[in-house]
Amino acid sequence: MKSILLAALFIFSGDGATVGSSPRELPTQGVSLATGRVVVGLHALGDAQRAECGWYRVLPGEKPVAQSNEVWRVSGYTFSTNGTATAQYACSWRRVAPKTYSKLRLKLAIAELGKLAELEAWLGSFEVKPGYTALAAWNDAQDISDAFEGFAQFREAAKVALGVTEEQCQAVLRAAEVK
Repeated sequence: MKSILLAALFIFSGDGATVGSSPRELPTQGVSLATGRVVVGLHALGDAQRAECGWYRVLPGEKPVAQSNEVWRVSGYTFSTNGTATAQYACSWRRVAPKTYSKLRLKLAIAELGKLAELEAWLGSFEVKPGYTALAAWNDAQDISDAFEGFAQFREAAKVALGVTEEQCQAVLRAAEVK
């Protein structure tokens, strides 16, 4: 097994509080912030001495474990007096793209379960708006998206009305998903 050596990363901060660069390799020379003199050989210096030139060694910090659609990214750094900068993390969320289902594929998958007549009878039994049945809405639809505000409730009600299991429902939706 090969071992990989990673070079340390550094960030520049002229005041030890705000970030002045993105993480990068350490330059070979810097300028003392106190005296204005050029300092050669930053690589040979310790963290505190490099910090006198504004260069802080980046420490990864404790990155939280992502859950579900969370994304943790470095949002800033906490600077120490010993010449290091510890990464701080902020959470953002990945957009979950809605799934779209082909109505034709849904009908075929439901027909394979022998439940198409029950579905159409159930859809015809209630109105979604006065004078407009769920069956009419079903017939007018070209496809169905789980982004529709009533999708989850409709899905659960359909499972009960048709007497299908969660596994059967999942199989129907997988078969009908537009990719």
